Amino acid sequence: MQFHGDESAADCEASTRGIQPWLRAARIPLGDDAAQFDLVEYAQRYSKAQAILLDAHVDGFGGGGKAFNWSLLPPSVDSHLVLSGGLTPANVTDGILQVRPRCKTLAVDVSSGVEADAPGGGTLKGIKDAEKIHRFIAAVRAADVAPA
Repeated sequence: MQFHGDESAADCEASTRGIQPWLRAARIPLGDDAAQFDLVEYAQRYSKAQAILLDAHVDGFGGGGKAFNWSLLPPSVDSHLVLSGGLTPANVTDGILQVRPRCKTLAVDVSSGVEADAPGGGTLKGIKDAEKIHRFIAAVRAADVAPA
């Protein structure tokens, strides 16, 4: 289960009855404001989460397709992280290489970054492009074998 709203740690625990794994989304501000987000404290507050999902703070919850400034994350977070928000085949390797050394383990989450292109520009919301997915996976694998 993923929590993307204003749920407290107690709300998340109660919703899962303390027996079901859950993720807590952290909405990281865009631009230089990302440095103001205290991810260490956030991870401590939600320490019972299986992982903290890092997503850009945009209007609404999730699915914004925007990447935050990964370099502004703290140097060390005692948590498992899921990198999300604006990931594409072109930037996921860099995102992994910047964030992975800062946490216990790292996973990635993608949606709009692998959507099919629409005729005339933009993307077809919710429709995935197989070639983009293959390139995304190849980029993740490239990060996995890159020197730390």
